[in-house]
Amino acid sequence: MSRIHPNTLTERRPLSTATRRDKWLIKVTPLSWAGDPANRAADGAGSDPATLPEWCCQGRNDDRYFGAVTGAPELVVRPLSGWNAQGVYSELSESESIRRPMWDVATSLGDAACPCLTRVGGQVDVVRLFTEPTIRTQESIPACNKVRSADCGILPMTSRQRPKRSHATTSSGTAGQQERYDSSRSPESAPPSQRNVVIAFLVVAACLLAYYHRLNPTADNSTFSSCSPRPNLPLESDARTEIKIAIRNSWHAYADSPAWGSDEFHPIGQTGTNLTSAGSIGFFIVDVLDTILLTGDMDEEYQRTRKYIENDLSFDVDGDLNAFETTIRVLGGLLSAYHLAGNDTLYLNKAIDLGTRLLPIFDSPTGIPYSFINLKTGKARSDWNNGGYSSLAEATTIQLEFKYLAELSQKRVFWEVAEKAMEVFKHGKSHNGLFPILVSPEDGSFFYHIRLGSRGDSYYEYLIKQYLQTNRTQTVYRLMFNQAMTGVKEDLVGETPLGMVYIGELHPGRSSYISVPKQDHLVCFLGGLLLLGVTEGDQILKDSDVMSLPETIQEDWLLGKELIKSCVDTYKQSSTGLGPEIAYFTTRPEQYVKIHQREWLISNYDPLMPPLDARNILRPETVESLFLAWRATKDPIYREWGWEIFQAFNKHCKVNATGAFASIKDVDRVPPQMEDKMETFWIAETLKYLLLLFSENSVIPLSSYVFNTEAHIFPIFTPSFDLDEG
Repeated sequence: MSRIHPNTLTERRPLSTATRRDKWLIKVTPLSWAGDPANRAADGAGSDPATLPEWCCQGRNDDRYFGAVTGAPELVVRPLSGWNAQGVYSELSESESIRRPMWDVATSLGDAACPCLTRVGGQVDVVRLFTEPTIRTQESIPACNKVRSADCGILPMTSRQRPKRSHATTSSGTAGQQERYDSSRSPESAPPSQRNVVIAFLVVAACLLAYYHRLNPTADNSTFSSCSPRPNLPLESDARTEIKIAIRNSWHAYADSPAWGSDEFHPIGQTGTNLTSAGSIGFFIVDVLDTILLTGDMDEEYQRTRKYIENDLSFDVDGDLNAFETTIRVLGGLLSAYHLAGNDTLYLNKAIDLGTRLLPIFDSPTGIPYSFINLKTGKARSDWNNGGYSSLAEATTIQLEFKYLAELSQKRVFWEVAEKAMEVFKHGKSHNGLFPILVSPEDGSFFYHIRLGSRGDSYYEYLIKQYLQTNRTQTVYRLMFNQAMTGVKEDLVGETPLGMVYIGELHPGRSSYISVPKQDHLVCFLGGLLLLGVTEGDQILKDSDVMSLPETIQEDWLLGKELIKSCVDTYKQSSTGLGPEIAYFTTRPEQYVKIHQREWLISNYDPLMPPLDARNILRPETVESLFLAWRATKDPIYREWGWEIFQAFNKHCKVNATGAFASIKDVDRVPPQMEDKMETFWIAETLKYLLLLFSENSVIPLSSYVFNTEAHIFPIFTPSFDLDEG
């Protein structure tokens, strides 16, 4: 029997486990001949030679798995219950697939020289699948499931590839009869000459197929296809070096241009602009400061930045600023720099000054902050464009910053305003833990869509992070997070016909909410956040560890991994390898986008005039989730995906004249047309998370730190204030 270690599981979770059944596929590549005495000593030590299987396969983390050779061309799995006529496993219940991970692994691999095979390395990949509750007819497994390359990745299963249900008609036409595996069908039972011919034929066919797909990658454009070669992943230190070069070049493109000191940078024209006509508030300089510190080798750049903050940065700016953006970028950046620079009081004093100037935004009847603030006059106002409503994210994404400022300054007022703003959400009426994206500062009423994209995302992020930041003392936020994730799983999770999982939106209708399969790039933070919610820090978990936890935690884990894969998919399946600002997922087979061979589309796409949905503006959410997933699992696939994304940024977004990076207007146009904007979060977040993805766990350990929504780094602390868990 072959024991499949749960750490190799990459799982797809249904919307409702009550209405779906799970299926599994295992892909095996050979490591060595276990029958060889030398290899037996290394790979099969302690095994009974009489029962030692012919092939020894190796999975990630050096776990060993054993299987037997059969003649089926597909890499298939036999569960304890048996086979169907095609040599593909029959349906299993969820409890069987999770609780009894014992399998016989069958492959058609023969002793032949072929690029598809190797005897010096191997891998086991397990894909968890789920199907619709309706009965499907038996369909053949496409050739893409054949053996290809020893470097292949996770093998996908589409709705056309899913195994036959046990109650489907057998090859003899008798309904409801489940066939067992017949060993007489295997080349092992045939005469040696016939068996060798069959094996040779299958191996040659598989190699030709692999060669065809190597030459014609568009023939199978699935992100997780085994057709796709693994990227040439550099050494950890080399990857960090390349990312640091991008950080340094991006910073110098700004700092060595006339834009120095400006809030925003336009890398093509090498100019800067400010958020108001009254002057700069250090938006760019402060936002990227802790990334400069994190590199550890940009001291000259750091000293220039510190000198600017000490001598030139003033918040006495007479103009209306977005309070939310000012808080997460500037206040958050100062607080993070204070800690990383060894408690440099320059940054704390600036943070106290800015925090004090921001306090008038909380002077509403409900404590919900107003959207805009004049830092010079102290006048706050609501957002006129939204009818006076504040956004959900604006109201609830200032808590980490103000609570940390309260702890450092010992000024209780900062703590109190942060907590008062949350009272509306602690006691307000939600939709299964979810709130509409607009909330009134005047009466606490809610309005508009429910979504985890723009204007809603970081409310959910800061629930679990407030709990973690306060050393798990504010348990009310853990409970609110759990309730919200239940609502996400029940009301927002969607699945395409071929199995991509996405987070949709709820739009209000006349009598109920209407589900819309729209996902902002911003939503891609959620996959990593769900894994962080499971580990609560630096704990590294295997799937077997998770399967012993409560069912809701298991669901969070599985959903988080699926969402990360889907977000990466929107990168891999675009022409540039970069994800769009907004994707709409297909919900019916006829919506499949044949021109791009993918299950998502860009709304109203026109290559001559692409919409804003088609842009990539250097956002961090996908690489943020890859970083958190790497820390939680140590699965190298997350580094591989991160490196691919970094290479795509380098290829398509770099402004060659300066080394800066710019947004692009259309991810499906090659070469892309650039926009003259390098967002501050490119250095502050995207490059920071990429740098940490290739760093050791000891660099900003998650058991000791939380990141604000702008990736600024705050230490975990036990609050010195009395906590009200009301």
